[in-house]
Amino acid sequence: MSARSGRAMARCGTRLAGAAVIACALLAMPARGAQCSFSTAGLGFGVYDPLAAGADTANGTLTVTCSARTGGERRNGFTATLSLSIGSSGSYAARTLRGGGDVLRYNLYLDAAYTTVFGDGSAGTLPMTLCYRGSRRDPCGGGGLTAGVAHSITVYGNLPPAQDVAPGSYADNLVATLTF
Repeated sequence: MSARSGRAMARCGTRLAGAAVIACALLAMPARGAQCSFSTAGLGFGVYDPLAAGADTANGTLTVTCSARTGGERRNGFTATLSLSIGSSGSYAARTLRGGGDVLRYNLYLDAAYTTVFGDGSAGTLPMTLCYRGSRRDPCGGGGLTAGVAHSITVYGNLPPAQDVAPGSYADNLVATLTF
């Protein structure tokens, strides 16, 4: 990170008790550089039926707002990167919701086809890169985001079928990191 970069982190929890919810709370803000904040409206899978033929899928939204704080950022633009941790599973191959002694495999994706795992850039995953255009330069190659405006990012959840688990509440803890 350069001296003008910052890091904001949020803790996100996922629960399954009729619904799965991802909730984030901002823990830190940068002292200099761009100013960013983010929040989530949640992601609910609904009630999981282990006998259902298809996967349970759900969409959630992360909302990110970044503003340029220096003249250089306003003129030249800047980027921010949003990444998600592996959670309690220890692997991006399948994140896990845990309840009692049972485990439900699930994952979070950047695309509706469930092909790109939302992660930190390791193990075949990708973070979400947000590019903000400046007044004189667009480092985004055209069509960058507007600083100071809230942008919604859809997160796609997939909970595969045929997982034999006991009824109950299942949870996982993720860390979302916004680097700018």
